[in-house]
Amino acid sequence: MFIFRASDVTDIDRATSREWLLANGLGGYASSTLCGMPTRRYHGLLVAAERPLEDRRLLVSVLSESVLTDFRRFELGCNRYPDAVYPQGFEHLASVEVGGTVVTHVWRLETGELERRVAMARGRNVTAVVYTWHGSSRTVLELRPLTACRSYHHCQRAHHEFNGTLNIAHQRAWLAPYTGAPEVHFGWQRGRVEPLGVWYYNLRYQAEMERGLDYEEDLYCPGVWSIPLSPGEPVGLTLSMAPCLGAEAHAIVAAAAKHQEEVVSASPLGALGDRRVDALLVAADSFLATREGGQSTVVAGYHWFTDWGRDAMIALPGTTLAHGDTRTARRVVRGFASAMHAGIIPNRFPDRGERPDYNTVDATLWMFVAAKRVADRLDDPAAFTGELWPDLRQSIDWHLRGTSFSIKADPSDGLLAQGDGGHQLTWMDAKVGDYVVTPRTGKPVEIAALWYNALRIATELGQLVGDAQADEYRTLAAAVAASFARAFWLEDQGYYADVATPDGPDRSLRPNQVIALSLPYDVARPANAARAMNAVERELATPYGLRSLAPADSRYCPVYLGGPFERDCAYHQGTVWAWLMGPYLRAYLKLNGSSAPAKAHARDLLEPLLDHVTDACVGSISEIFDGAAPHRPRGAVSQAWSVAEVLDVLSDCEPGGDTT
Repeated sequence: MFIFRASDVTDIDRATSREWLLANGLGGYASSTLCGMPTRRYHGLLVAAERPLEDRRLLVSVLSESVLTDFRRFELGCNRYPDAVYPQGFEHLASVEVGGTVVTHVWRLETGELERRVAMARGRNVTAVVYTWHGSSRTVLELRPLTACRSYHHCQRAHHEFNGTLNIAHQRAWLAPYTGAPEVHFGWQRGRVEPLGVWYYNLRYQAEMERGLDYEEDLYCPGVWSIPLSPGEPVGLTLSMAPCLGAEAHAIVAAAAKHQEEVVSASPLGALGDRRVDALLVAADSFLATREGGQSTVVAGYHWFTDWGRDAMIALPGTTLAHGDTRTARRVVRGFASAMHAGIIPNRFPDRGERPDYNTVDATLWMFVAAKRVADRLDDPAAFTGELWPDLRQSIDWHLRGTSFSIKADPSDGLLAQGDGGHQLTWMDAKVGDYVVTPRTGKPVEIAALWYNALRIATELGQLVGDAQADEYRTLAAAVAASFARAFWLEDQGYYADVATPDGPDRSLRPNQVIALSLPYDVARPANAARAMNAVERELATPYGLRSLAPADSRYCPVYLGGPFERDCAYHQGTVWAWLMGPYLRAYLKLNGSSAPAKAHARDLLEPLLDHVTDACVGSISEIFDGAAPHRPRGAVSQAWSVAEVLDVLSDCEPGGDTT
């Protein structure tokens, strides 16, 4: 997708400021920086999910390459230690191509060029590496894989319990460091391997150091591979969690390249001819995954997120419908609905297979919106609705009579109340220990609008399947609409309160009101909505999304930095969220009748985020940005709803696009 050369790859600071990521559809991935130096404990050439989406293990961190000619040895690896960067292979880099399903490095040496192509096998925990030597004579490639075999959340230190024995059989080798834990398998086409068994100590991860997390570890090198290279003759290597031949690497790389073409061509957005959009289509596809048991789902982000119900429902249109993939969209919605408990879909599935967490008030309401978006795209919406209707009706009933975490429709005004003080239930809640950073117990503005939309959508879909009770939901929705302005509108401020509480409205200027204004069914009065959008544009809008709090507020945090406590305190106190550009622009389009000029302006406002595709994690969009200029990217480097909302709005802005 994007080729970087010159100082972008040979200057160590520039070369580590950009990252790349490949995914395998199981929660596993490969990821590093442009120059191949890991700056995060999450970086690795093989990060495998022991069970799909669960218990991710970083198995192989890097491949440290060396090229041996008749006269000289060239070190191509690159690692940071406390007092040095060694080797300094980035000095030999000629180009790096990233942003798609295959990552290509080219090192230029005195006697020729070495090309390395990396891809992941879809549906398998296998990373394929193909080397090609472009030179006038034969040479030898030496490889030293540095392994970790640990949870991807934690660094490791050398210790006696690590079994470093390298088992070798023909062109295969494997390492079984812990009993009952995943093994690391190597496959190669030709050459030989000599066991080595040494530890590389104190590799340093700069990004984790800045994040206040453990940032040094020891990596284990089990052996040295010596592979003869002939000019123009590719040689394959595989890194995997189960036996895999090196010869398979060629087919895996070819399949990945073909898959990229298919993903781009399947979407109407692929016809735009914009490489940035093409890259986002590929990124959107990287979030689609399959859980153990075959359930389709959406990974919330990389590197450290699994699948979250809220994120999955918000990201669903942009990750599936933008590709024309209604089949996967249906399966994702049905899968989360099937995991419903007491009318609530899971907030998240933990890493190690424990019972899902249900601490969310909005994820289920977003499922109603997602269900409508899917149904609107189907030739036979009644069939899909029939599959889902028992769960939708059950969910409405639970919300009316009261469910977990004090979630219950208030019979006095119809609005949905939530929160028990001990759990964080909306997307904006943040709590550090016993300290609640953004308390939202009561009736949040976006929850009121989502509840109204859930009732209206239940009316629409219920009528589609012939359920007479659906008409009752329309009456309930009317009560919510009548209460909305009274509960939230601040006439003196010209915007909506963030939360209605028994003690009065929370008058913080936050972006949640934009979510309320962007949903399929309008609950706000047009004149009020227009004034609120003006306030949001004036105080919260940035080129990369919306601030989570107005800068004039005394609690505003302009920069998202520091250890976990400092970052959690800043997370929703001014930090810019890229995904909010979606609701913001949908609300803008609705207020302007989705006119051609309005669509053109919305498209223009996406340009900074599209340009961001070539920064940070190349080919994707970051989770968050600093509230203050220059709005540096922070958080997860590739976030599903950030990518999805840009694609969804782009789809809206195309001729015939739907702004729901």
